[in-house]
Amino acid sequence: MMLRLGFSALRSHWLSVGVFFLIVLAVVFNGASAADLEEWTLFRQKAFSPLEEELDRVQDAHPDDQGLVDFRRRITLVGEVSAELIRQFRAIESASFKNLLDDVIDVPESRSPGNMTLSAVEIVQEYGGPFSRDLGIPSVPTEELTKLLEYYDATARSAGAYIAEQGRLVATISESTASQVSELCVVLPFLHISDEKWSFDEIESLPEWMKRPEHIRGLERFSLRVQRPLTAYQFGLYHQGSSDEESIDFTQYTLQSAEWLLAKREYHACIYCLRLGIDVADEKGRRDEAITLRFRLGDVLVSVGHHQLAAEHMMHVLDSYPEADALGKAALLRLKYVYQAGDLAQVVKDASAYQRNPQFKHYLPQIMYMSWVAHHRLNLTEDADRIKVSFLEQFPMHSLAADMHFASAMAALLASDYDEALRITELIEYRYPESRIAGKVNDIRERLEQMEKDERDR
Repeated sequence: MMLRLGFSALRSHWLSVGVFFLIVLAVVFNGASAADLEEWTLFRQKAFSPLEEELDRVQDAHPDDQGLVDFRRRITLVGEVSAELIRQFRAIESASFKNLLDDVIDVPESRSPGNMTLSAVEIVQEYGGPFSRDLGIPSVPTEELTKLLEYYDATARSAGAYIAEQGRLVATISESTASQVSELCVVLPFLHISDEKWSFDEIESLPEWMKRPEHIRGLERFSLRVQRPLTAYQFGLYHQGSSDEESIDFTQYTLQSAEWLLAKREYHACIYCLRLGIDVADEKGRRDEAITLRFRLGDVLVSVGHHQLAAEHMMHVLDSYPEADALGKAALLRLKYVYQAGDLAQVVKDASAYQRNPQFKHYLPQIMYMSWVAHHRLNLTEDADRIKVSFLEQFPMHSLAADMHFASAMAALLASDYDEALRITELIEYRYPESRIAGKVNDIRERLEQMEKDERDR
């Protein structure tokens, strides 16, 4: 049995749990009112005192237990995060009141968005790693361990409830900051409960003000941004008013969510979302959906400049789904990504193997074309010409043949053989009018015809 414990403790030595939260909050509230501090103190005593005596007894009985030291650090960390969240609330309050006063005296240009030092996303990112770390549990009897776990869960949940109540008060000041506040209010629950363990019931336990449709939708998107697709999915179900996971297909949900993240330029979260969708689809044996997600992941990796990673990902498709109908597409995409990564020798090697594979026959023209381009760029002229001849014999009307003819036209121009260049450009325009290079070919043909006319007029 493992605990999700972690993060470095406050820089001081461990103090008794009985005074710890008071000290942390005293630091946070330095500048806050005495009423703030007293309110927190009363809340904390009511929420935690039933378990503190037992925790102190366990500490005294096992002073050198490293697992217990780590456990104490986690308790410390809950207080540290709580302190940070309260600090952000105070900053939002201050900015909101300033904006209200500025509105009264008509100075809207001085409005402040909140003056936060850290956003909810940044806080989750800063503390997420330590909270997710699995450490060995304290070496204490089962009964004592149960008490420790109860204490930790009570600490995290009670602190989260307190933060949510504070957030409600802050959110009432300004509607414009309500979504910002609601995100801060789920930081502790997110850190305490892992993505895979977040459930519909966790949303039900949130305070009513946070369960308004606009907040639920906002928290769904916030979950995606902090790489919690399973949590976002539960918020999506809740927003729809159903806890039935059959009502929203998860693999399709991750694909749609990845598109939203990509549009927001949340690239790391987008990639994480797609990877999780792939894992779930694979686990359920939904091969075609997994492949669709993998193709999209390849596109995303390329869009952020990771061509080699995209190529490796397509290799994984080829190795993992040997009977899939989409293998030819995967092979072609791999060649494309390897080419974009600049590894022309690998393109030549792979294309040679792919041309002999009957599973890839529907993509043979594109594969041969990629091989031809790579040979040309490597100055392997004889091999490139051989591939071109074979291509034109097998696929004379394919649109990619226009590119090969165009290369011949350019070679003729370089050799000052204008008649041959004109002949080839006319052939391209006649045979491949829809080619992507049709406009360029037309320009060159017109220039060649003008040169021919000028020559006759001399």
